[in-house]
Amino acid sequence: MEKFKLKVAARQFFSDSYTKRIEEMKFWKSVGIPKELLDEVDNVYIEYGHEKTLESGNKSSTLCGWDGNKKEADFRFTVKVQDISHTNYDKCDIPKLMDKMQKVVNEFFKPLLTTED
Repeated sequence: MEKFKLKVAARQFFSDSYTKRIEEMKFWKSVGIPKELLDEVDNVYIEYGHEKTLESGNKSSTLCGWDGNKKEADFRFTVKVQDISHTNYDKCDIPKLMDKMQKVVNEFFKPLLTTED
């Protein structure tokens, strides 16, 4: 199942609700965005947010949150892996992956940390 996201150069012309989405082509066609403005995503990709199905059957995504009392932010991402066998799924070295991801997250967020009250 091919999925697509907006090209980096095109993101400035669209609302944030589109810039963070990874969807099948039928979605992009339904909102009038041509294929020339899209990049195909790999079989392994990161989505912003954590999707859940509500009791009503509708879908919802939790994206992030801010707790002013703790001065703490919460960002949620979901790693999607398409076309993987269960045998290979069981071989995923999650601690190793998390160690590598931690280095990237530190590099990105440490400059943003503040000591302000």
